[in-house]
Order: sequence, then C-alpha cells, then structure tokens
Amino acid sequence: MNEAKRIGDESRAQGDLADNQKVRETSTESSAHLDSNKERDTAVANSNITEMNKADAAKHQLTAQKYSADWTNLEQYLMGR
Repeated sequence: MNEAKRIGDESRAQGDLADNQKVRETSTESSAHLDSNKERDTAVANSNITEMNKADAAKHQLTAQKYSADWTNLEQYLMGR
C-alpha cells in the first residue's frame, strides 16, 4: 500500500511538473502574441498620426494660399482705384 501511494505521489508530481511546464510555454507564447499586437497597434497609430498631420498641414497651406490670393486681389483693386 505504501509502495502504491509512493508511485501515485511520484506520478502526480510528474504530472504537476508537466502541467507547470506547459503553462509556462503557453504563457510565453501569449506574451509574445501580446507584444506583437502592441507593436502593430503602435505602428498603425503612428502612421495614422503622421497622415493626420500631413492632412492638417495641407489644409493650412491651402488656407494660407487662399488668404494670400484674397489680399493680392484686394491690393490690386485698391491700387486701381
């Protein structure tokens, strides 16, 4: 009976070790996937911010061109009077 208990305890210990090893492996894989997702999310966010900044700069450039043209027209009108 003691021999059977010892064998059972050893088997349980080996199973626990195997379980712990598998948990560590899957935890490592999960962390790698999370890190990869964070990197991809950050890259996309940075790309979006860059594109928004470009669009804002283009919008402001067009606005500046419009004001410049308006003042040029006003100046020419006043010079003609």
